[in-house]
Amino acid sequence: MMQIPVTSAGTLGTKHLVLIVEDDVDAREAYERFLSMNGFRTAVASDGREALRKIASLQPDLVVMDLAMPALNGTEAIQAMRESKSTSRIPVLVLTAHGRDGSETVRTLDCEGFLLKPCPPSELLAEVNRVLERAGK
Repeated sequence: MMQIPVTSAGTLGTKHLVLIVEDDVDAREAYERFLSMNGFRTAVASDGREALRKIASLQPDLVVMDLAMPALNGTEAIQAMRESKSTSRIPVLVLTAHGRDGSETVRTLDCEGFLLKPCPPSELLAEVNRVLERAGK
């Protein structure tokens, strides 16, 4: 199981809802626990289909999206989000083990950030904060 330290420096607080979309149960639980301990409200989804349902109903402030998932992968889920008027402006932070060029992924998928797994918790927190700040959240 992934060990994640708690840090409260630089968090934006509990008003922000982050949807974590990750098919690996241990990683999903670790990210959820870490963000919750740092003042964020969280929700989770295990694949792209579940993510799209939750995005539409919850309207999260940020989606942290894995790319390689069963049923509907992260790339397809992001594309569907961008095509829907109600979800097209929700920021997406890609967090994946599959990828090398983050800037190309950001451009191609029209997302706001990119991190490679395994990612130190401090980097995840910094990137979540950066994306939310840039989105004016």
